[in-house]
Amino acid sequence: MADVKPYGGNFPEREEAKANAYLIAAAPDLFEALQEWCADYEQYQKGEGLGEARTSEIYRKAKCAMNKATGKATATYFPVTNQ
Repeated sequence: MADVKPYGGNFPEREEAKANAYLIAAAPDLFEALQEWCADYEQYQKGEGLGEARTSEIYRKAKCAMNKATGKATATYFPVTNQ
């Protein structure tokens, strides 16, 4: 979780600041993946099946965002396309 100090407060240690930066940078990706998962879960609850490809796509997007948030990867998610 991001640790924000008020003006004039102590700044976080370097490693903590780096972790906060990763989390902040990944927040939009994490939010988007969660929104998609929620929308698809609601469809599932209505009895509308989800394709395995769609579920895998959401998983890949979420995994990429989590890796970005933890500093394991900084790449943006790119969808897999069938050729």
